[in-house]
Amino acid sequence: MLKRVLVAVKPHWAFAVALGVAALIRLLVLVAYRPALWYGDTPEYLGSAKELAIPPVHQIGYPVFLSITHFEGVTVATVTAAQHLIGLALAILCYAFLQRRHVPRWLSIAGVSPLLFDGFLITMEQFVMADTLFLALLLTGLVMLFWDERPTVWLAFGAGAFLAAATLTRVIGLPVALLAVIYVLLRRAGWRPMLTLAATMAIPLAAYVMLFHQKYGTYGFSTHQGGFFYARVATFVDCDKLQVEERLMRLCPVEPLDARKHQEYYLWQAGAVAQWGEATDIGQEFASAAIAQQPGAYLKVVALDMWHYFDPFWKPDPTTTSYRVSYELAADPATIPLVDASTGRYKVLEESRRSALTEALHWYSLHIKTPTFLIPILLAVVLVALARRRDWANVAAALIVASGMGMVLAMTAMDMHEPRFLLPTIPIVVLGATVSISSLLRRSPERAPEPENRPAELATVAGN
Repeated sequence: MLKRVLVAVKPHWAFAVALGVAALIRLLVLVAYRPALWYGDTPEYLGSAKELAIPPVHQIGYPVFLSITHFEGVTVATVTAAQHLIGLALAILCYAFLQRRHVPRWLSIAGVSPLLFDGFLITMEQFVMADTLFLALLLTGLVMLFWDERPTVWLAFGAGAFLAAATLTRVIGLPVALLAVIYVLLRRAGWRPMLTLAATMAIPLAAYVMLFHQKYGTYGFSTHQGGFFYARVATFVDCDKLQVEERLMRLCPVEPLDARKHQEYYLWQAGAVAQWGEATDIGQEFASAAIAQQPGAYLKVVALDMWHYFDPFWKPDPTTTSYRVSYELAADPATIPLVDASTGRYKVLEESRRSALTEALHWYSLHIKTPTFLIPILLAVVLVALARRRDWANVAAALIVASGMGMVLAMTAMDMHEPRFLLPTIPIVVLGATVSISSLLRRSPERAPEPENRPAELATVAGN
C-alpha cells in the first residue's frame, strides 16, 4: 500500500515538498500565536456555537463548524488547527483539479501558491473567524462544478451542497450560487444535474430564510443587511436633492456633504440609527432611493473603492476601525488580543512572548503575500485566453474568475471597502487564471495541409 502511494506521489514530488513547507509554516504559527487570534466578531460566533442559535448579524455556518471543532473547556487551538488543515487540504484539491485540466505541474504549483504560502491567508486561518471556512466551502463547490466537462448529477449535488453551505457561512456566496446555475444552463448538462443543483441550493437556503423570519421577523440572512446598505450611501448622498418621504429623511446624515465620516460611523456609531435589528427595512429603502436618484455618485464611490483594492500606492485612513485591525502576525503576541476560550472575549498576555520565531513570522506575514495589483493583470490574461480559444476550459476559467471578482464587487457595492473582503478572491482568481495561462501556453492544433492534387482527384472521382 505504501509503495503504491509513493509511486503515485513521485511525479508530484515538487508539490509534496511545497505542501510540507506550507504545513511547517502553519505549525509554527499555531504554536507561536496560541490559542487563537481574536476579532470583534469572535464573541458572536462562539456564543452562537454554544447555543447553536441563528445569529442576528452573521450566518449559522461558522457556529456549526465551531460546535464541531471546539468543546467547552477545551482550548480554541483545536479550531485554528482544523482551519490550518483545511487550508492545506484545499491546496491539494485545487492542485488535483489543475492536474485534471492538464495544467503543467510547475504551473499547477504556482496556481495553488496563494493557498500554500500567502501570509494573509495563513494569518486568517489563525483567527476564530469564518473566512477560512467560507473560502474552503466556496472553492470546493466551484471545483466540483467544473471538475468534468459537463457536471454529472453527483457533481451537481456536491457543488450545490458546498455552495449552499458557503452561503450559509457568509451570504456573499449567494451570487456565486446563482452563477453556478447559469453555467449549468449554458453547458446543457441536462435537466437532472440542473434540477439537482438548483434544489440542493434552494432548499437549505429557503429553509434558513424562513427560520430567520420566524426568529427575527424579517426575511433575509441578517438583521443588519439594511444597515450595511444605508452606511454605504450615507457617505455620499446629497439630501438637498433627495426626494423621499419624511420618515426616510430623518436618516439623512447631519454632517455636510464635504465633511462626511467613514461609513463605519453610520453603521455602528450614529446613535439610534445603528440599531438595525429594528430598522433594517427602512435602511434598505433609504439606500435604494439614494442610489436610484443619485446613481453617478454611487457608481463613483464603488469604482473608487474597487480600485483601492488593487492600487499598491493607496494608503487607507488609519482612523477607521476596519483598517486599524491588524491582519499581520505581531512580532510580540502579547501586543495583540488573543481568544479567551472561557469567556469568548479577548485576553492580553501579561508577559512578552517575543522571540526570533515570532519576529520571523511577523516579517513573513508582512511580505509574503500575493500582490493585489496582479489581480487585474490576471483578469486580462483570462480574457485574452477566452478570445483566443473559446472552448469550455477557458469558459470555466472565466467563470471561476468571475466568481471571485463578483464577490468582492458585491461586497463593495453593498457594504464597504475592507481588506479582509478580498481574501477569498485572491486564490479563486489565481486558480482560474492558471487554467487560462495553461491554455495560452498550449499550441493550437495545426490543420492538416491540403493535398496539392486534391482538385484533380475530385475531378477523377466525379468522372467515375
